[in-house]
Amino acid sequence: MNIKPVLLLVLVFACGPTAFAQRNSAKGISKTLRGIRVVDFRNFTYRTTLDPLGDQLKARTIRLRNGKFEDGGKYEAGGLLYELYGKPAYGDVNSDGIEDAVVEIKLSGSPTYRAFEVQAYTFRNGRTKLLARLNSVRVLSDYRRYYPDGDLHYAGNAPPKIRDGHLVVEALTDGSFACPEHTAIFEYRLSGGRVVLSGKPVRKAFKCS
Repeated sequence: MNIKPVLLLVLVFACGPTAFAQRNSAKGISKTLRGIRVVDFRNFTYRTTLDPLGDQLKARTIRLRNGKFEDGGKYEAGGLLYELYGKPAYGDVNSDGIEDAVVEIKLSGSPTYRAFEVQAYTFRNGRTKLLARLNSVRVLSDYRRYYPDGDLHYAGNAPPKIRDGHLVVEALTDGSFACPEHTAIFEYRLSGGRVVLSGKPVRKAFKCS
């Protein structure tokens, strides 16, 4: 049976809005399902406990743009540089069945000041919510529980990971700032809004370049 041109045109216009609505609906569903992954952590406002003295009481708010925030001028001219380390890690860190994100912010100050902070976020009602934070002052304290004479220089060669619901953090330790001796690997779990160390940190030899 042949369909007359006028009838065919009517069918096209009738079906067009439905198909368009279905595509839009699919896009909306996709955005909802992505959850925490819609958050741009490279352009994000953080409340951080990092400061040049390592004082956890002096929390401040910073706004990263393209993954960086400079305080007091350019880093090369003596300012402080806050930067997002690598990409966010995604996984369920609080066992609620919802995907979370973990990010690491590194702080660099001349000539040899280095610090870092790891923050875990969830995504609820269309907004991010901080679950817990962990900075390098705390990581050093945990390290010295098992290695009393140990020292922590700066973040490891890899950003944090989520593995089996645990938060895995690396740091370069011992030796000197110019040539650390170890890569120390820490595993943490979330408990009551805090990150708790799960066992003794594992040390691996670090080869200076």
